[in-house]
Amino acid sequence: MFSGFLDKYSEKDDVFFAAVSDEMEGGFTDKALWTKASANANGDEKLINSLYIKYRVSRLKRKSEDESQQKEKEEAQKLRLKQKEEADLYKQKRGAEKILVLKEVTKEVKKVFKVMVCLMFLVGIVLFTFGFTDQDLNSVPSDYSGYGLILFVISGIALAPLIQLIRAKDVHQERENLNALFLGFCIILIVITPVSFLMLESAMVSFPLLMLFVYILRKAISYNIAFEYVLKHNLI
Repeated sequence: MFSGFLDKYSEKDDVFFAAVSDEMEGGFTDKALWTKASANANGDEKLINSLYIKYRVSRLKRKSEDESQQKEKEEAQKLRLKQKEEADLYKQKRGAEKILVLKEVTKEVKKVFKVMVCLMFLVGIVLFTFGFTDQDLNSVPSDYSGYGLILFVISGIALAPLIQLIRAKDVHQERENLNALFLGFCIILIVITPVSFLMLESAMVSFPLLMLFVYILRKAISYNIAFEYVLKHNLI
């Protein structure tokens, strides 16, 4: 019977047997477990002592396991909280970076679009005027007045979303007007760049226009990526 009892325990449990031995030598006895051992021993004093040791070791072992599990749960909980804090911190940092991108891009492209609209307006007026006043000069073809009129009209069309962008108070309205300007100017540059190259037979004008197209496209992509991020994480 006792060999079967001992087979259930390993060398790792020696510490519990030692603890029970120290308790008994010190005069401590778990009354509830001693009563249980007495009830199951049928009056056999030796068996009472053996059963009590068995019950007490089992209880100490179970208590140790429960404490270990509780400690593991607490450590796991601390780890989850730490990971959550790090994730929240990263989210806040990334959110702050994306919001900064939105502000910088918006501020920058507002200036660029203002300059572009003003330049198109002025160049349109100049070409339109030259087309009528200097038609006899070979250096300025008369059809330049048509090009000037086109630029003048385009600048007028672009002026409406630009004004709305400047006056926008809501980020969604601001995005809508910005994207309208991004799309509009990209289309304009896609058309004007090859036309200018064919007309002038030189990359002196078309190359800067191509660089301007790349610039606007990059700003449009970075702006919308940042906006989608802050929108997804409810940062605006």
